[in-house]
Amino acid sequence: MILVVGGTGTVGRLVLESIAAADFETRALVRDLDKARALKLATVQFVQGDLADAASIAPALEGIEKIVLISSFSQEMARLQTNLVEAAARASGRPRIVKLSGAGAAPDGPTTMARWHGAIEDSGLPWTFLRPVYFMQNLLMMSGGIRKSGAFALPAAGAAVAQIDARDVAAVIVRVVVEAGHEGKAYDLTGPDAITWVEVAEILSAVADRPIRYDPVTPEEFKRRLESAGMPAWLVDALNEMFAQFRAGAGMRTTDHVRRITNQPPRSFAVFARDHAHAFRAD
Repeated sequence: MILVVGGTGTVGRLVLESIAAADFETRALVRDLDKARALKLATVQFVQGDLADAASIAPALEGIEKIVLISSFSQEMARLQTNLVEAAARASGRPRIVKLSGAGAAPDGPTTMARWHGAIEDSGLPWTFLRPVYFMQNLLMMSGGIRKSGAFALPAAGAAVAQIDARDVAAVIVRVVVEAGHEGKAYDLTGPDAITWVEVAEILSAVADRPIRYDPVTPEEFKRRLESAGMPAWLVDALNEMFAQFRAGAGMRTTDHVRRITNQPPRSFAVFARDHAHAFRAD
């Protein structure tokens, strides 16, 4: 049986739907049963629990052979995911963990995100790590502002990043969790090519049928804007660290893992933009 943790989020929902559709015996650990049942996945067994409550995790692990571990990036991420890992280590059968990690993950990684993911990766259990460079879907978080202003601002300068569609990440997770041969592997996941945010704006302009502009801002201005909007300082600093890596060229490399594992090419940003064009058109 497969346990999915984080099955109601952007990637987790896609994973859960795909695994369930393939008729694999699947359980999902969720905090909110009503939200989970709204997914209408009759073949999935939902178990209520919270990674913050270690005692609530054990029942979900009974009979589990593989775990898909996904949770949102937060200051508590390492502690919460460690609770799950430690509970899995105590469970019978030593289940393999397929963890959605992050680019550059390592205890001494170059960013806060990388270090936190790296701390969790050192679990001692059978494992497979998936490390996407940057989700195309992150742009959807800015879609409201784009619809209103026709612009988006990032501290990326002229950096090119091989962004990846969350749908491709989910497809990789599904294959990795149901197939043999992936234990002990770490896969860096990217889109088909590295594109600049100027190119992103051009593609969005085409699908939205109106001009959309990319405004490169300084890290200081980015921090001021996000903190003014209510984003916590620790998260803004973590984002600025990530964009500093991108400005240094860290996001340019592409890999062929998506194609090799799923037998399908990764989606281009143009495909993502076309599929989500409604999110960027003027209000």
